[in-house]
Amino acid sequence: MLALACLTLTVGASAQVSQLQKRDMNYPLTSAVSDKSSDSILPSAKGSETTFFSEDFSNGFDGQGANGAWTIDGDQGDLWYMAFPTGASGGYDPAAAILDGTSIPYGTKVPNYFGTRTADGFAPTEANGFMMMDADRWNSTSVVGTPGTLTQNAINSVLVSPVMDLSAAGSGAQVVFSQYVRQCCTAANTVFLGVSFDGGATYVNFDVRTPYGAINADIRQEVVLCLNELFTSAPALDNVRFRFEWNSTNSHYFWMVDDFAVISPPANDLVIGDVFFDRYFLAVDEENTAEEYYDTFEWQNTPDYLMKPVHFHARAINECSQNPQTNISLSVTITAPNSATETVTSVQNLASLATGEEGVVFTEPVDLVALFGGTPLVGQYTFDYVVSQDEVDDRPENNVGDQRGMVVSNDADNDGFAIMQNAGLTYNGAFTQVQFSQDALWSNAFVFEEPTITNSVITHVEAVFLNSLDFAETQPGEVVYFNVRDGAILDEDPEDESTITGVFFDSENPLEYDDPSLEFTITAEDLWAPADGFPQNWVSFELPSPILIETNRVYGAEFRIPPAGEGIVFPPVSTVRCEDFGTLFNNFSGDAPGWGAGADGATASIRFRTSSANSVDKVTYDSGVKLTQNWPNPFSSETRFMFQLDETSTVRFELHDIQGRLVMADNLGLRAAAVANTYVMPRKNLAPGVYTYSIVTENSRVTRKLTIE
Repeated sequence: MLALACLTLTVGASAQVSQLQKRDMNYPLTSAVSDKSSDSILPSAKGSETTFFSEDFSNGFDGQGANGAWTIDGDQGDLWYMAFPTGASGGYDPAAAILDGTSIPYGTKVPNYFGTRTADGFAPTEANGFMMMDADRWNSTSVVGTPGTLTQNAINSVLVSPVMDLSAAGSGAQVVFSQYVRQCCTAANTVFLGVSFDGGATYVNFDVRTPYGAINADIRQEVVLCLNELFTSAPALDNVRFRFEWNSTNSHYFWMVDDFAVISPPANDLVIGDVFFDRYFLAVDEENTAEEYYDTFEWQNTPDYLMKPVHFHARAINECSQNPQTNISLSVTITAPNSATETVTSVQNLASLATGEEGVVFTEPVDLVALFGGTPLVGQYTFDYVVSQDEVDDRPENNVGDQRGMVVSNDADNDGFAIMQNAGLTYNGAFTQVQFSQDALWSNAFVFEEPTITNSVITHVEAVFLNSLDFAETQPGEVVYFNVRDGAILDEDPEDESTITGVFFDSENPLEYDDPSLEFTITAEDLWAPADGFPQNWVSFELPSPILIETNRVYGAEFRIPPAGEGIVFPPVSTVRCEDFGTLFNNFSGDAPGWGAGADGATASIRFRTSSANSVDKVTYDSGVKLTQNWPNPFSSETRFMFQLDETSTVRFELHDIQGRLVMADNLGLRAAAVANTYVMPRKNLAPGVYTYSIVTENSRVTRKLTIE
């Protein structure tokens, strides 16, 4: 079945993605717009601004009073119409025809996808009407009572304001409006708010979708655009128009707009932008390795014995104030699982931000364990962010950031295993390249902090398999192979063999592995549908042998989709608060096979389970030596296992037959403490049977059994 979500991949032509380049010490802001959701009222009722023009669309195209009428433009301009909330008299009903087809060109069509949503709750005055264009309904062959299919017609649909005289605004103004928008399927599709100072002959366009959310995401918020710079440079302000323009090559879904106004800028208004709790800003420079990059990631879920200190960061923006904003600081209130709270403040403040400027404030590293009594607390932590300045803020509500959080788990959770997860808590679609290929590999990277319980292991890889009906349906019966990648794909150099990554299992075939011990067959019970809500339905695969966790080493949680099979396997993908290379993807049968990264930091739902080795019977821990079970076991040609020492020592490997005779030995030399070592043992000419293998140090011997077929 054809998948319709269209997140783009940047695909490399070889095994190398790229060397990690110098990253801006601030996340780039795509435009001068606020990303804060708000249940705001009309600007004219706020009390501190002058309103130069306002429109609540209560009269539809006719406009309010002497404002003048709104008009349409573009090849499909007549897709705009006046609508009302679902349930109201004349309200929008996605299951019914809109009109008889004489006024707008929808006829009896109904949308393919918008039927799961309503038109309620996006604007303060939506009850008296709002303007809407329904691309999904128009790009549909479905009619009332008869399901159909999706068409892919391009749409250029424009709603144009009357001409207005804004001379009274002088050199400063803001535009505000409420919108509810969802758009598919590529970054080339856009929704714009355009402003013209020559009556509509030419326009300056502002992207009013991308800064607020990803392709295929529901986006509801009050948009605030600062026009100070444009107004200052405009030759005149007496012939101004605005327009709402939907421009797409093959899109569907919808756009609703309401409560449009042009108002004076506030005297003082500091706006909080992105908030996060990684160490990105302090860690990234041109010397960074991939290991250092992955170590800065936010962790949505972490074992209590792998917790790391975090910085809290916030972007502060003087979006449109008439005055500079000074002495800008950040405070973060942390609520622990036991409901205790602590507030930390920034060590990096900003002395001043002029109008249109932005900067970052952040705290020192915060040790959450020490902050709340010295013992890791299991459960949900929440982080509440507020930026402040010396001036009295005209809109203090937009100084409050989005609430963030993380979950801490331990070995008592999830049937005796803790969870390590970077992202993938939302769903935005599926990568385009997977639509036409089963032959692919998905990998999420992790770096572990120094464990407080030193004998920690990776025991499982977990993933979510998407079953979005008529959209991205993973088929029961499809097979995937789970594995753990060893090393950083970002650091691969085709000319340096030592940098090429491998896998811990079936390592002779590090990309196209298909060992039966790694095989997982997807059942109907394993699928997750977005309609089921969260948490997602995670599938858990126990690794053939636990992997000893080594600090400052990159591990990839991954699964491979083989070339065989009738259906396609879809992981759900999140583009919310994700890093650029959180998920790497290899489409072996695509036009440009090789590792690539999802656009907009798209991250798939793939994660690890971990455990302290004392609770896993496949790991022997004795006399300062940790030793995993060999894999594969039984084996015919070669096998491997991992060991780790508490103290630096010379090491010897020994193999004895069932009668206790030494049949193989290998002096491994001096091995450092706290480093996970992998040993590969060839069969050579050994006969089938049961043997014991040992790691022997200066002070101890640890032994396990293995079987040769």
